[in-house]
Amino acid sequence: MRSSVKVLSVAAALAMAVGLSACDEQDIAQPSPGSGSATSSAEPDSGDSDASPSEDSKDDKDGKDAKDTKSKSGETTKSGSEIQEIKPVTFKDEEIGLTQTCDKVIEDYAAPKYKKTRQSDTVYLLHCTLDFNGDVGYSSTLSNSTSLQDKTSSKPKTVPYGAKVADDLRADGLDVIDTEDAGSGHVEGWFAFVAVTESTKLKPFSEGTTSIAYNREEAEHRETGKQYAAYSDTQDLVLK
Repeated sequence: MRSSVKVLSVAAALAMAVGLSACDEQDIAQPSPGSGSATSSAEPDSGDSDASPSEDSKDDKDGKDAKDTKSKSGETTKSGSEIQEIKPVTFKDEEIGLTQTCDKVIEDYAAPKYKKTRQSDTVYLLHCTLDFNGDVGYSSTLSNSTSLQDKTSSKPKTVPYGAKVADDLRADGLDVIDTEDAGSGHVEGWFAFVAVTESTKLKPFSEGTTSIAYNREEAEHRETGKQYAAYSDTQDLVLK
């Protein structure tokens, strides 16, 4: 969260989210219909009786090679950016009943629309799932609580820029975490961060010098006066 954001604004954002989280949690607790069958239907049919044993062996090898390539390279967005899986990082902010798990990153996101006027900027995306079980739901203030940092520096190297690249994410079919999620008890999507100069650009994630930080300031519930103590945690970003 930027230092200019005051505690009162945090409290206001949290208060706006009250009353909606319980309903949303009930909604997201329902399992997605047919979610199990989709995976099984995607499995290749290995029982083709027309293929000779040698052809079967070749097909199996080709299929394995394809799977190995996909697991190493990951998915790719429409704009050509690679989605990389990371060792899941979980933050438990018990003060506000939040469990936030981050599991994917995009390093140097293409963001073609944004880059038309900001070619020198480097955009990073972090995929997270946020679940609330307390008396507050998601607020846009919380997007400023998460950041990517260089472990060799005491200051964050990136700044939250979700709204400025939202159009690019939607064009890529990526879920954007934004103000439309306010009050929700379950939110899943991408946070966006930008290094605005070459000097603030993070080192390649493969070097293991990047960490994911969660830093929420103390807050007060505007309606009930309930106090929420500040919470922070930092964990390493490790590519799978």
